Amino acid sequence: TTLVPSLLQLYVEIEYGANAFYEKFSTRHAVAELFEFLWGFEHHKAMFLKTFESQQFMLRFTNVLCNDMTYLLDEGLKTLAQIR
Repeated sequence: TTLVPSLLQLYVEIEYGANAFYEKFSTRHAVAELFEFLWGFEHHKAMFLKTFESQQFMLRFTNVLCNDMTYLLDEGLKTLAQIR
């Protein structure tokens, strides 16, 4: 099946699309929820692991995750400073 590889590709490629900045996060959130659901099925779990055998793709995916986490952490800390 191509469901898992396609969702993973969407998760990464939305970074380079013409979507608005916040649409990127909402789309990734929806895809992440699908990932969590699909992880419960052995066939899909195997497809995740197979897709991540590609070092190049794994690096791109990890880069996207790290960039998003850094941005969200920075925004959260700024908001905490404003609340304080």
